[in-house]
Amino acid sequence: MNRKNKEKIVEKYSTLLNSYETVFLIKNLGLSVLDLKRIRSKLKGINSKILFIKNSLMKIALNNVSFPLNKDVFCGPFAIIYTNDSIAVSKLLMKLCNDISNLDIVGGADLDRQFNKDYVMWLSTMPSQDEIRTKLVFLAKFVADKVVKIINEPNVKIVRIIQSYIKKE
Repeated sequence: MNRKNKEKIVEKYSTLLNSYETVFLIKNLGLSVLDLKRIRSKLKGINSKILFIKNSLMKIALNNVSFPLNKDVFCGPFAIIYTNDSIAVSKLLMKLCNDISNLDIVGGADLDRQFNKDYVMWLSTMPSQDEIRTKLVFLAKFVADKVVKIINEPNVKIVRIIQSYIKKE
C-alpha cells in the first residue's frame, strides 16, 4: 500500500469518526464470511456500519479528531462499529456475542468518554429510542384523555342534575 492510499484511508477513518456519535470496538477472533454478512445486515437495519481497520492508520486518524479513544487499545484484529444509536447497537452486540463465539466486545467511545465492555453491557439494558417514544406517546395520550374527561365532567354533572329535575316534574 503506497502513501497516497494510506492517506486516503486515514482521511476516511477521520471522516467516519467525525460523522457519528458513538463507536464500538470489537475484536475479530476469526469471523466467518457468513457471520460478517449477518452482522453487516443487522447493523444496516439500525443505520450503523462496521469497518475492519488497520490499527496503525487508525492511530494516526485519532490524532486528527477529538474522539476520546486510547491508542494503546489497538493491537490485534479490530473492527469499529459506527453509530448514532448506541443503545440499539449495544443490544445487538450483546446478542451477537452470545451467538458468535469469535466476536468479542472491547469497549468504545462516544463524544466525551471512552467506555469498556461492562458499560456496553449496562447500556444494552437501557430502553431503546423506539421504546421510549412508545411510552411517551402512551403517556401523552393518557394525560390528554384525563384532561378531556376532567373538562367534560362538570358538563355531564349539570346535564344529570337537569335531567333529574325534569324527571321530578
